[in-house]
Amino acid sequence: MPRAQAQIPSNGQAQESISALAASAHISTSECLRCFRTLAGSTPMRYVGEVRLSKARELLTVAEVAARCGYQNPGHFARMFKRNWSVTPMAFHKRGRAP
Repeated sequence: MPRAQAQIPSNGQAQESISALAASAHISTSECLRCFRTLAGSTPMRYVGEVRLSKARELLTVAEVAARCGYQNPGHFARMFKRNWSVTPMAFHKRGRAP
């Protein structure tokens, strides 16, 4: 299963990858989907979503988030974030969930 998961790109093109994976294993796409769900515990699309979000969580910095939210100063953003959520953006990031 890890080999199959590695062949599914994290760019959202899971359907084409599942079809190619099924063809390379000489099984139907539906059988490939059943096997994937049984072994991985989720659908290929959910798996791709989890991989993409995990990658985003690793890549985003406080400065990037601040800029994307309209703050020119990351320090100011961090203070406002802590004032509102009672946790720093970095602590929030490390916890990986809402405060």
